[in-house]
Amino acid sequence: YQRNCSVCHGLRGEGGLGPALGGIARRRTADEIAQQIKSPVGAMPRLYPSPIDDRQLLDLQAYLKQLS
Repeated sequence: YQRNCSVCHGLRGEGGLGPALGGIARRRTADEIAQQIKSPVGAMPRLYPSPIDDRQLLDLQAYLKQLS
């Protein structure tokens, strides 16, 4: 998260250039989050499969779940 996402979404998911991610796990399923990362809509850059691979995608989903 720190390397690829925080530039737009903030160090703690508070938002910035991109939307705030706090509570994202309550609004979206893990599959929906993965789909947004794999095939982004809007201004979000494509980061999958590089620099974010499958393992990092799972780690990112777990991290976003704790940003409640």
